[in-house]
Amino acid sequence: MSTKRFLAGLVALLMALSILPAISLADSLGEYAPITTMDELTEGDYVIYDTRDAYNGIMNNTISGNKMGLTAVTFSGDNIAVTDASVVWHIAYVEGSGYTLYNAAIAKYCEIVSASGTAGFAFNDTASNYYTIEVNDDGTFDIYNPNM
Repeated sequence: MSTKRFLAGLVALLMALSILPAISLADSLGEYAPITTMDELTEGDYVIYDTRDAYNGIMNNTISGNKMGLTAVTFSGDNIAVTDASVVWHIAYVEGSGYTLYNAAIAKYCEIVSASGTAGFAFNDTASNYYTIEVNDDGTFDIYNPNM
């Protein structure tokens, strides 16, 4: 291998390594910008901010009172600042089924196990529930199990 090719390869490798921390940060911890349309919802990592009634916070990977647990919201301008991976959900679309919610911090999928709230939520190793996600006129989203 010539010296020029080696140096070019080394420079390319160093450039790639220099962006890895930024990619990792964007995929888990850091700032999450609001999305307002379904077009912006692509497979990736998101936080789910719930503002209904007194239930106000970012959904985390715990269950409290048959509901998803919450973490207090820290804003940075319009963005939500995330310092804890428990609130990061990987949303993926499965063709013909719907969306899955996966939390890498516990390596589990979020499952709605009862529409009545008596059992509420659970976490499973595999996805058994698929969700519909719809945007509302005010820019908020609804995530629900269409089978319940």
